[in-house]
Amino acid sequence: MNYRVFIWVLVCLFILISFNAEAARLDNVHLFQAFYRDAPITRTFYGELGIEYDNYDPFNRFGFGFKGGYPINRRFEFNTGLNFVSISYDGGGSESGLSDLYLGGRYLITAGKSKISAGGFLTLPTGQQDVGYNRLDFGGFGALRYYLDKGMAITGTVGVDFYERRNASGDDEYKASLVFGVGCIYPANNRLSVIPEFLLMSDREYVALSCGVDYSLHTGKIRAALGFGLDDGAPDFMLKGGYLHFF
Repeated sequence: MNYRVFIWVLVCLFILISFNAEAARLDNVHLFQAFYRDAPITRTFYGELGIEYDNYDPFNRFGFGFKGGYPINRRFEFNTGLNFVSISYDGGGSESGLSDLYLGGRYLITAGKSKISAGGFLTLPTGQQDVGYNRLDFGGFGALRYYLDKGMAITGTVGVDFYERRNASGDDEYKASLVFGVGCIYPANNRLSVIPEFLLMSDREYVALSCGVDYSLHTGKIRAALGFGLDDGAPDFMLKGGYLHFF
């Protein structure tokens, strides 16, 4: 074999191995706003304990809870989440209680450099109505994660949520909301990734921009993000933080 051809083969193999290693590492980097609406399937059970602070015009909302995922196989991942929520109103008074239990999953359709998944969810009405829960919501989505040659990942999701709300006459009814999100995961180094995101939920009047960081430890990650709302249904300011552990 010509030595130049041999060198080119070695270079191509090194690039391929480096890309696969970086893609595998970034598969374990999760989004913030679209945590469940993502394409990769985890290789091991993971869970995140986190806090969230949301500032709205008439009230502040604080949440503490768990969310995570479990791989049923290499193609399907099951997700769940539950929060304790406390709301403090500007004029005085407060309410607190559990959120509804989130149950969802996604199926990996295509793998490799471009990952595409389809998924769905529902919320069991187990939460407190005083803090905005006790509703049976459900929906479906598609998600894309595309890895660029230099390791950065582009993410996107589109779907429809059906959520239960009380109308002016006091009756419960379902409304449909288009969900659209885009973002990217930029690996600043071997441990730190920067994650900007945009998320829109049309009928909920939710439009928000956020930027987060994901720092890898030996068996887990320290994560934090801040964001700003661009429509009435989104908080004026949001702050998220947590520790994600792989089991």
